[in-house]
Amino acid sequence: MPRQSVQLIEDAGGARGQIDLYLSVFDESGANVGVMKGSHEVRLEGNDRRDRQIVVNFDPVRLPKGTYTVAAAVRDRLSDEVGVAFNKIRF
Repeated sequence: MPRQSVQLIEDAGGARGQIDLYLSVFDESGANVGVMKGSHEVRLEGNDRRDRQIVVNFDPVRLPKGTYTVAAAVRDRLSDEVGVAFNKIRF
């Protein structure tokens, strides 16, 4: 989800919003081998640009060698808009 799509509320320090993050990892057979969830405050201060990237880190997950599909979903708490992306990774 592009940062400019996140609904923000103006306050004295700039603007802020809240997103929920979901990350799932599936093995080659389609079995879900890992799920992570988190929340992140999006904050713009002063002259911050609305199109700047949002970077969020999850704890590392140990996976044996193989091919996996990673699914990431982001939900804006204010607008309820959802963005989803998938990527295949190989170790």
